[in-house]
Amino acid sequence: MPEPQPTFLSRWGGKFHQDVCWNMGSFALSALAGVTLNALIGATYGASALGVFVQVFSLYTFFSQFSALGIHFSVLQATAARANYRGACATVLAGAALPTLITAAAAAAVFWLGRGAIGSIVSSQAVAEGIAWAAPGLFLFGLNKVLQGMINGLSWMKSFASLQVIRSVLMIASFFGMWAADWDAQRLPLALTIAELGVLPVAAIMLARGRYFRGATGDIWAWSRQHLSFGLRSFGAAALTALNNWIDVLMLGHFTGDDVVGLYGLPATLTAGFYQVLVVLRNNYNPRLVAAYESGDLPGLESMIHRGKRVTYLVIGAAALLLLNAYPLAAAALDHKGTFMAGWPILAILLAGIVAVAGYVPFSHVLMLARRPGIQTWTIVLTLTLKIAGNWVLIPVLSATGAALVTAACYVFNAALMIYLTRRLIHVRL
Repeated sequence: MPEPQPTFLSRWGGKFHQDVCWNMGSFALSALAGVTLNALIGATYGASALGVFVQVFSLYTFFSQFSALGIHFSVLQATAARANYRGACATVLAGAALPTLITAAAAAAVFWLGRGAIGSIVSSQAVAEGIAWAAPGLFLFGLNKVLQGMINGLSWMKSFASLQVIRSVLMIASFFGMWAADWDAQRLPLALTIAELGVLPVAAIMLARGRYFRGATGDIWAWSRQHLSFGLRSFGAAALTALNNWIDVLMLGHFTGDDVVGLYGLPATLTAGFYQVLVVLRNNYNPRLVAAYESGDLPGLESMIHRGKRVTYLVIGAAALLLLNAYPLAAAALDHKGTFMAGWPILAILLAGIVAVAGYVPFSHVLMLARRPGIQTWTIVLTLTLKIAGNWVLIPVLSATGAALVTAACYVFNAALMIYLTRRLIHVRL
């Protein structure tokens, strides 16, 4: 492979900003679609139905990590390091095929078979039925994640952005189709399956046109083993992150009921969408982090991180104030009785936690991309343990407000841990 040039950051600068703009636009549309979907469910089916959908979605998000099993991170990392060599990238993708098919099928089967037990844990038969409709989407999700991992690694961020929009638009369209057919609320999670079914052929066509489905030049089976090894070490961080992001919803379902989860669900969904702004930035930074770290340009890496932090804090702080002021209008439009307005304090608490750590989230995968996935997993284990303990104590006392307080505190704890470990282990200052 050619020696990396010391000016790679300056070469990527213009494209990077264009990619961020494309993905921010994609995020804006996807976030609007996500909020709209939750608002439509709340307005047409009620808070209890929204609570069911949010619980199914949170469980789907957790199980989806087992579907991809971290293989998409391995594909992203390997592709970013070999982006100029089509044959090598084709081998990377071919090596991911068999393990992904197996893990995706296993995750979908376990999700479907476990729906009864899960429904009992959260005391909701409606959640169990919703899982049955969402389970096929898990199989498709794993395949899509790997294809999107390669697209991300190739820095095809316009294509990556387009796939995000397609997924969101299909979910909204599915809702309207089911609503027009007068389906009951328990079937609404089928929208997750329909969305993945629509994304799969589009992602496959993108890579096929780039000739990444043929011309493999290396040992495919060796790559299969490497993907599984990397995936098993990294998927824990992703799975635990997903659980960490939604454990408050699941514990609320256990201690309270679908109606309380519905009231918490709207601000939780809004802040989850808000958080995706930072994930968009992370997706764009990930290939650059790999390139900078692999080249040994740690000063350039730190300079990029510090510039990104300053801009991120300014943008996210302003956006949080805007969202806080817009929420009462949205809540009033959903329910003139003021039911959803009770979520405003919850929204304020959750946003405060996100704003506090906003500058660090876009770089939160640096340990994993620096080939320390196990360490990153342990940071999430510690954060999740704290979150479960905190929710166990505060939800019975403060209900949804307690869940929000614990979530905000855990954002700060995890960021502080990442700052310390990144400096200690790979000598990079976040």
